[in-house]
Amino acid sequence: LAVLNVADPADPQVLDQYTHTAFSSGSAVVKVQGTYAYLGCMKDGLLVVDVSDPQALGYHGEYLPDTTWPGIANYPPNARGMALHDTLLYLAFDAGAVRVISIADPAAPV
Repeated sequence: LAVLNVADPADPQVLDQYTHTAFSSGSAVVKVQGTYAYLGCMKDGLLVVDVSDPQALGYHGEYLPDTTWPGIANYPPNARGMALHDTLLYLAFDAGAVRVISIADPAAPV
């Protein structure tokens, strides 16, 4: 994850970058709400990054939901879509499943 200053579109500046083992398979979707970025990290589920200081990004929490779904076998459980509404995060997977996750406490999504 990187934060860029694009005040001068001809010369964007990287303010900070954040890496985590959850990025081993990539991140397909990012949504920002308040001071947190929520990343759908493919097979590694959800990662929460504190973006309150764009020059000092930091780990805030993570959640790997159950990825066993009825009638779906041997399909990669890649988190690719996401929507936020108040304290709920809807995480969509390649396999056609959706998990609803509470982000009332962004440090401990459930």
